Amino acid sequence: STSAMIDCVNIEDQSVVTKFDPNLNPSLLYATVGQGAKLPGAAQKWFVVDKQLSSETGAPKIYVCPGTHHPALYSDTLYIRSNNFHWMIGGRPPPLPFRAKCRIRHLQPLVDCEICLVNGNDRNNNSNDSMLQFRLDVPLRGIAPGQVCAVYSGGRDGDLICLGGGPIERRGSSYWELQQELPKSLHPSGHNDLSLSSSNPPNATKQCTE
Repeated sequence: STSAMIDCVNIEDQSVVTKFDPNLNPSLLYATVGQGAKLPGAAQKWFVVDKQLSSETGAPKIYVCPGTHHPALYSDTLYIRSNNFHWMIGGRPPPLPFRAKCRIRHLQPLVDCEICLVNGNDRNNNSNDSMLQFRLDVPLRGIAPGQVCAVYSGGRDGDLICLGGGPIERRGSSYWELQQELPKSLHPSGHNDLSLSSSNPPNATKQCTE
């Protein structure tokens, strides 16, 4: 039926690229952030930026962008509920804030980050549990709720130790939302992402903000 149609919206100008019936094309409903979106009738390649499928957010939409390295797909901040993060050593975190390394995909090259504790307000400014905020030295592509972020210490000159991990609650603002240009050197999305180089990442520590 017409009411069941879902809009695919261009993140750049909010125009509707196409509509699709989830009963006929269910794969788009299950596409993950950063995944290619096979849009009916679309001539160019589009990628999933965000999905708003809950009735609480209005008419269901899938936001898409043109290009695999679009700034809408990158963010340098992510959040995990502190009570959902599982610490492996003694069950308690090191004194916060602290520097560590993390990854959000299996075998993805590690990225340096700073972890601190902030108030857990969600995107609608509703007060929530405290959050662990991860400030990444380089932006990561396709950060999405439900992905597991694993945290490590050491490496290079010593043994790499897994400190724990937990499911991502949400990402921070994307580079598109911040109207910032992406760095020239982007972090690989996975171990087989040979098109990018993770060399020479910025070493500046980002200040934690709520």
